[in-house]
Amino acid sequence: PQDPSRGDVHYWDVWHGEKPFTDYRNYSFRYASEFGFQSFPCMATIESFTAPEDRNVFSYVMEKHQRNASANGRIASYLATVPICRGREKAMRALRLIHENSWSPMETDLTILLTFPTRIGGYQLPAPLLNRRIDLDDDYRRRARSERYYLDLSWVDGDSRIHALEYLGNEDHTGKTAVGRDRTREIILKELGIDCIAITQYQIFRVEEFDIVAQSIRNSLGLRHRQPTPAQLDKKRALHRELFARFGYSSLVS
Repeated sequence: PQDPSRGDVHYWDVWHGEKPFTDYRNYSFRYASEFGFQSFPCMATIESFTAPEDRNVFSYVMEKHQRNASANGRIASYLATVPICRGREKAMRALRLIHENSWSPMETDLTILLTFPTRIGGYQLPAPLLNRRIDLDDDYRRRARSERYYLDLSWVDGDSRIHALEYLGNEDHTGKTAVGRDRTREIILKELGIDCIAITQYQIFRVEEFDIVAQSIRNSLGLRHRQPTPAQLDKKRALHRELFARFGYSSLVS
């Protein structure tokens, strides 16, 4: 198996192993039945399943069609090594905004909002790690009824302490059982020294409420806060509308 001179070979080092495209030149496989590199679909295909407003890598529809959580970031890293070609700079600007390992459109939008520059309506926070894995010991596993937790968005401050933002979506965090589970999670994370801020859809959709959450994160990380100008507030509201329209933003803030 995997003998380059005979039989069948599956060669994925250029994709999963992140080796350069030129690595293919090092082999002369007798028969390679699997190899390659992920690509975005051609426009004709994209147009067959999207509306015009969906045709960007951050849209809900495009994210639902991307089955590999790390693929967009990997494409960006490869694209950075490609010589100058048509459309490369525009693609690089877009892909720099992608954060790997998002598990939901809401996580993606929260990350965009918190990390975008203030000049276009964002909060210009450092990029968070999405879905950080926290393994639990036997005692915590018994209490949590789970072997591990995952933090939606998280940052590490200068003292190596973890600060997390947890989205409490209506679909997974309502009812007595869910509320009890969330409370147990909050207690365990606090005992582990993890500062956890919960955020609801109500807070996300209202700029003034979201400002309070963002300021709390900023304070936790020891970052300075500057009062936004009226023009920046207008841009924040515009970015909120753009990001959260698909979640029913307009009906909930009216």
